[in-house]
Amino acid sequence: MSNAAAATRERAIAFAMRKGETPFAKAFMELPPERMGEAARLFRFLEKKNAEDPRRNLSPLKYLLALAVESARERVAFCLAGDFAKFAYVAMAEGGVKGPVERIGGSPQLSVIDVDGDLTVLAELLFGGNVIKDRFSADAKVCAFDEHAGTACQIQIFGFKDGILDIDGQKMARGDLRTHTMDVVGVGLPVLSLGQLVRLKLSGGNMGRLDALNLVCALRMAQKAGRSGDMGGTLQEQLGKLDLQEKNMLRVALMQAAKGANGHFGGLVPYYGQPEIESTCRQVEGICLSF
Repeated sequence: MSNAAAATRERAIAFAMRKGETPFAKAFMELPPERMGEAARLFRFLEKKNAEDPRRNLSPLKYLLALAVESARERVAFCLAGDFAKFAYVAMAEGGVKGPVERIGGSPQLSVIDVDGDLTVLAELLFGGNVIKDRFSADAKVCAFDEHAGTACQIQIFGFKDGILDIDGQKMARGDLRTHTMDVVGVGLPVLSLGQLVRLKLSGGNMGRLDALNLVCALRMAQKAGRSGDMGGTLQEQLGKLDLQEKNMLRVALMQAAKGANGHFGGLVPYYGQPEIESTCRQVEGICLSF
């Protein structure tokens, strides 16, 4: 390791350890040494943007790093869902977090899926805090706190009961769950497949339909750049698994956005511009009609 690389690594470690051995700091220390500088730059940027506007809600990403590292070490299977899964896919399509940070933001809550039933115990041991278990399902909420993040984070854990996952009324059998693993600063981050995330979002009202639109546009942009593999597959592969009703819902959302009908999303504005939306609309229309 060169002197410059060693100095970069030492500065990165100092950043991670500034609050002592927090869960985030311990996870950071398990990163590949050659990725520590990149990780420190990423989290400093996130801190800066969150300080400029706390409504961006980016602090949970520190909890996510700790959870991803610890779950890999303990061989506990989970995958990211919810708003931060959307954030991850758009960032992957964009090749960086700058746009998503400034125009999408995060969420005060981290939503994850517990694949094997061991994640709640792991999260409780990792972060401490209160655990609220749902009496009628395998779901739980962990109220976590990491001093490095500076703010508490609620981790919403969705679990399988009798082999069935139920998220806001959308049911999925354990055997149907599909995930895609992204490389984030040297950590393998499992994320709910883009197609299944779109399916969940379509049932979520104006914001959910807009999220689905943005996800599909992001996939088309990545596919156009020859990077659909980074997103888990092509538009044809991902949308082919939607049922007829879901395809029609997606087509309608895209057509409304292509006409500039932002009122259909409760005044919310799509992340992508009109040319990208129109091109995606045409491509999705062709794909849906081909099935």
